[in-house]
Amino acid sequence: MAKPVLVTSAAGGLQGKTGRHVAEKLLGAGFAVRAFVRQIDERSDQMPRSWRRNIPGRFSLTSESVIKAMKGVSSVYYAYPVQDGLGDATAAMAFAAAKKAFPASSIS
Repeated sequence: MAKPVLVTSAAGGLQGKTGRHVAEKLLGAGFAVRAFVRQIDERSDQMPRSWRRNIPGRFSLTSESVIKAMKGVSSVYYAYPVQDGLGDATAAMAFAAAKKAFPASSIS
């Protein structure tokens, strides 16, 4: 079985649903998807079971949740709303990707 693509912000939020739309497009193209969501709630409960598993976590430079979510994936689609925390979240994603040794081209 092919390794899934990790999609952040996959439940969709108040500012947009980019991650959710990307996950749906990837599924439609035959890719496996792993959803990374901030919390398990009614939005994440509505996601299709085929998204393998939801991994709740907050982007944090001290959190291992991003690295844990990357385990066993082929690539990452990173989406984060333009709001407080964007810089820290982006740094956490870059740190986790470097630690996992993803090539830069596999992170969108």
